[in-house]
Order: sequence, then C-alpha cells, then structure tokens
Amino acid sequence: PWEKTLTDAKIADVLTYIRQEWGNTGGPVAPEGVAALRKELAGHATSFKEADLKAVPDAAMLPGGEGGAPPQPDANAPAPQPKA
Repeated sequence: PWEKTLTDAKIADVLTYIRQEWGNTGGPVAPEGVAALRKELAGHATSFKEADLKAVPDAAMLPGGEGGAPPQPDANAPAPQPKA
C-alpha cells in the first residue's frame, strides 16, 4: 500500500511538484501538512468518491496553498482574434 511506501516527505515533494509545474504557481507543501492530513483521515478506510471531492470548498487548501493555476477562460467567451 502507498501509505506504507511513501513517506510524508515524498508525498509533500510530489504535491509540491504538481503545484509548481504546468503553469501552476502554488507554494510548497510541507511534510508536516501531509502528516497532519494523514492523521485527520486515518479513520477513512475507503477511497474518496467524486461527490466527496466535489463537496470540498474551493477555498479549502493545504497549508501554504496560496496561488495555483490561473483561472481558465469562460468556455462561452468569444475566442481571441488573431493579430494581423
């Protein structure tokens, strides 16, 4: 199982990488934050369902969670015109 294979530091490194690549500008995730979340979720024995994840408020972030990818343009907005 992953929880016995990956240390808090390794998980924090992966999360930090994701938060800082592909145009994301999120701050680093500390191993202490991962440890705290593991402790908080210790009694949750099953995988999270889509509805569970969608119920998390957008404002809920990991410690140091400022930043993130810029908002995506409105899908209904007109496409930008090419410059001549």
